[in-house]
This record gives sequence, C-alpha cells and structure tokens, in this order.
Amino acid sequence: MTIGRATQALLDLVAADREQKCAAILDEAKARANTLCAHAHVEARSRMRAAFGEERERMAARVSAARAMLATRAETSAGRRMSISAASQREHVAISPGSGTRSPPAFVLPGKQRTTAAM
Repeated sequence: MTIGRATQALLDLVAADREQKCAAILDEAKARANTLCAHAHVEARSRMRAAFGEERERMAARVSAARAMLATRAETSAGRRMSISAASQREHVAISPGSGTRSPPAFVLPGKQRTTAAM
C-alpha cells in the first residue's frame, strides 16, 4: 500500500465516522424537538379545553339567567292579567299608607305586626 492510498483510506474512515456521529446528533435533536412539540401540544390543548370549559360555564349561566327571567316575566304578566291578582293588588294599594311601611296601617293590624322600610 502506498502512502497516498493509506492517507485516502484514513480520510475516508474519518469522513464516514464524522457522518455517523453527525447523523446520531441530528437524530437525537429531532427526537428532542418531537418531544418538546408533543409537550407543547398537550399543554396548549389543556389550556384550550380549560378556556372552552369556562366559556361553556359562562354561557350556561347566561342561558339559565335568561330562562329564569323569561319564566319570571311570564308569571308576572300572567298574574297581572288575572282578575283575582289585580283585585288583591288594588286592595293592597288602597290600604298601604305610602309612608315607607310594608304593612297596612295600624288600625288594620294592631300590635307588633308593622315593619318599616328603614329596617
């Protein structure tokens, strides 16, 4: 073997070793990058689910409030239309003293039944 061939064989050996080591380093880097991306994806998905869950709860609360308001309005409007309710409201207005009390005048309920709005 001549010196030129031996040198070339050694250079080829070094190049092949370098390529093998570079490939190993690149494979490790790709594996780390994939792991980091997977963890980031899991965290982002978790945050997204939490945000959507909170928004669903807010929406459910709004819908419940709207349904309750609708039911209340339906009951009150039905009560206003009822003649018995309207008559009892007229009677209450007739006996209410208008002085900030929530109970009828003293001659209607004698004793300690009177309460004032200032309480």
